[in-house]
Amino acid sequence: IYQPSSTDEEKTIDDEDALAKESWNNPSVNKYRLCSCLSLFLAGGLFYSSYGVLIPELERDYNKSHASVSLIFIGDLVSSTVAAAVTNITHLSLGRRGAGVIGALCLGLGSLFLALHLPWPAVPVMICLVVYGVAALDSAASAWIGGLHHASGFLGVLQGCFGIGSTIAPSIAQAVIQRGIPYYRFYYLPFALSILGGVGFLISFWDENGEKYTRDTSRSHKPEETHAKEILKNKVSWILAISVLLNWGADATTSSWIIIYLTEGRGGSSSKASLVNSMFWFSFTLGRFFLTWVLGALPPKWGVKGPVSFVICLCLMLELMFWLLPTFVGSSVAGCLLGFFYGPLYPLILGTLTKLLPRHLHVSAIGIGSAFGAVGVSSFPIVAGAIAQYKGHS
Repeated sequence: IYQPSSTDEEKTIDDEDALAKESWNNPSVNKYRLCSCLSLFLAGGLFYSSYGVLIPELERDYNKSHASVSLIFIGDLVSSTVAAAVTNITHLSLGRRGAGVIGALCLGLGSLFLALHLPWPAVPVMICLVVYGVAALDSAASAWIGGLHHASGFLGVLQGCFGIGSTIAPSIAQAVIQRGIPYYRFYYLPFALSILGGVGFLISFWDENGEKYTRDTSRSHKPEETHAKEILKNKVSWILAISVLLNWGADATTSSWIIIYLTEGRGGSSSKASLVNSMFWFSFTLGRFFLTWVLGALPPKWGVKGPVSFVICLCLMLELMFWLLPTFVGSSVAGCLLGFFYGPLYPLILGTLTKLLPRHLHVSAIGIGSAFGAVGVSSFPIVAGAIAQYKGHS
């Protein structure tokens, strides 16, 4: 089992030292690879964050109950789990090129079929297809960027593009509805971006086939253990997976209930609470773009895990302030600051993962983390709602 050295935690593992790290512009094709990844993550953010506006439209359009529409969220969990299970096999057989293109196709085709307004039974299936695509892209793109120089900063930019999509999607979807345009036409936007990014991914990663992926990761592989056994026995992958579960679950809970909490628990108006919610996502995205670079520039004496531990402690403190401060203004300020420090936590976790795990485990570990994160997204808001129903909002 791989364990980080207690005397040299700051160093990456041997296989990363043996293979020279690339940068965002060296070789020059990496510039186009990065742009294609950013485009795909922007498309994923646009799709995910449109749920809040478009789900009520789906219910009215198809005359479905809340229970029927909740199948969407169950499908999210199933799709993420399937992606985690098959992502390493996909990389070994088709390489990073094939894994990324499949993810882009799933994201694009799922969005296209939703835009074509298919009958209801196809809607949950298409959403599951999109979620699988986003999870597959997360593993492929994050593992590649995690091997670059200044990985934490670029992972922040990558996840920040997802945050931009999440920030602007509700406004775009609302504008579509208010202009009398059928709500499902919104899905043409993530379709166009995903196809653009998918074509760029295919061309720029053309040489990244299964043989090259196997060759690049073979130095760190342990021949005496199967891949599944090695990833399941490695405690680092499980610790980081649980961290993602808690991080995504806390993100989803805060963003899902912040408006109700501020209106019913702190006496704010709906318009002011909605503004705070928008500021939460804006600060969330801002933190991903900028704070990851600041924390990535900390001196080596902080160690690999120091920045993550620091941000987790700040998030816990701000979460308590958000809950315990008795005024609308106090909770609102704490909520906005919370978004700023929540944002970079997932990219920092991914950056830590790529430093503490062997190269051949990166893709699978990120896939497992995404699956655990989907569990948090699906379950934490439900638990919070049940507690609020029983104990109240304050």
